[in-house]
Amino acid sequence: MKPTNILTYLDETAARYPDKTAFIGETSALTFLELKSKTEAIGSFIADKNIYNEPILVFMEKSPEEVSALLGVVRSGNFYVALDIDMPEARRDAIIDITKAKLMIVDGHTKEKAKSLGFSGDIYSYEEALSRQINATLLLDISHKAKETDTIYLVFTSGSTGVPKGVVASHRNVIDYIEGLGKVLECDENTVFGNQAPLYLDASLKDVYTTLKYGAATYFIPKKLFMSPVMLIEYLNEHKINTICFVSSALTIFTKLSTFDIAKPEYLKVIAFGGEVLPISHLKQWMKACPGARFINLYGATECTGMSCYYVVYDVEKLGNCIPIGKPLPDTEIFLMDEEGNPIANPHSGAGIFSKDEADSHIAKPDDTEIFGHSKIDLSIGKRLPNAETFLIDKEYSHTVKQSAETEILRYQGEICIGGTGLSSGYYKDEERTKEKFVNYQLTGGRSILLYKTGDIGYFGEDGELYFAGREDNQIKHRGYRIELEEIEACGGAFEGVDRGCCIYNPEKEIITFFYEGRMEEGKVKENFRNKLAPYMVPGKVVKLDKLPLMTGGKIDRKALSKLI
Repeated sequence: MKPTNILTYLDETAARYPDKTAFIGETSALTFLELKSKTEAIGSFIADKNIYNEPILVFMEKSPEEVSALLGVVRSGNFYVALDIDMPEARRDAIIDITKAKLMIVDGHTKEKAKSLGFSGDIYSYEEALSRQINATLLLDISHKAKETDTIYLVFTSGSTGVPKGVVASHRNVIDYIEGLGKVLECDENTVFGNQAPLYLDASLKDVYTTLKYGAATYFIPKKLFMSPVMLIEYLNEHKINTICFVSSALTIFTKLSTFDIAKPEYLKVIAFGGEVLPISHLKQWMKACPGARFINLYGATECTGMSCYYVVYDVEKLGNCIPIGKPLPDTEIFLMDEEGNPIANPHSGAGIFSKDEADSHIAKPDDTEIFGHSKIDLSIGKRLPNAETFLIDKEYSHTVKQSAETEILRYQGEICIGGTGLSSGYYKDEERTKEKFVNYQLTGGRSILLYKTGDIGYFGEDGELYFAGREDNQIKHRGYRIELEEIEACGGAFEGVDRGCCIYNPEKEIITFFYEGRMEEGKVKENFRNKLAPYMVPGKVVKLDKLPLMTGGKIDRKALSKLI
């Protein structure tokens, strides 16, 4: 039976494995029992301040101690908001202003910085918060009052207006997410995570809360090691780390520097990646270096508690330029919606994209829509007869358009919308944007469902799998054609000698620019594009950079690149 309080994971695991090390940092480590005790002390300290069901800021360096502070906030009946010293100052200021928290916990690394943040509440050191004697009676009372829908954290995402949005997550959101993800990752008490994500990002949930549930262990990989991938592999091997859930850009660090020619991971069994598209060429190198590992592509949104879909890669050679995002996690539903808000059915009946184990988990099937019954999809003209050839001719350029599923994609693509128990309750103190992105849809039979509109474009491939095509705001109209910039990026990322790339469109000059890292020369890259893409999709400019600008979470900074065109 699933718990209703996320701390049940910690309490039960601390009883089973009291002396087992749970979290390991550069200079400290905590066992499960030590972790539990510290959360109770911190929870008692905060509860004594008569603060309940409110945001508490935790401004600490990533460490086992920070985990205890975050969980201590939850123990007190409040919800945490993690800040980081590497956050842009404007972002920290905005979060402080939005939350208007009354209390902040800091450590020795952040104490001085905290004084300059303009925070009007009370600031306490981690040591002060630990000094309170545990009040078991008070904590028990708080636990009895807790509901599974209570908020346990806010994670702030970038807003289109420049103002970050605080995504609200509850006990139930995180519990259902971890229950499903743990099965996909095949976690148990022998799982050893190597953590890459900062604790203020939802990406860290995969490591932290799964460790609590299964009695696993998590090593916080020193950030500096990602600048020296050979040393990072040595670290993975030294600590026998067998599971990593990295943002895709972190995996490309190894491959673009030919790290596997020098060292290879010896213990990795599960390599999960997400956050952005991983180029096929990099995936092939990883699979060659770790032939016994399971590779899992994860897709999701912060607004849905992290990841919602997964695809296990068995045969990379059968994939084209893109990796499917696959099937939904348990208790999750995925729909493709057309511009009128109607579900788009998967045209490939019998394809294995639906959940094979969980009846509650599925991508919209033909039975869920009226599309087939009401002629909303044109009748296919089918396959060519023997000894016959068929071509699509582009009227403007009089060239043959490759039938690479592009025409199929246009017909069956739509906005990816996510529903299920992982769906958050919206944005903190932002009702307008919550109503804009969290929408009730009426399905066949009068069923109503609340879905999060991701703004991502997806499509059903010929193999029946669900694919990510790009961001809705990265879809452009160029020379009369609708183009997904990510499609060009996927093509360029498959070139041997291109490590990763990003397309930026200048609508005033009507020029697509492809920025990339790699050893291939610009002229050769453009030549390859001409051989692979229709003429209207070929970038007008190709620019080689020593290093693509990245955002804090590891994704390519498109705004920074826009300033270069």
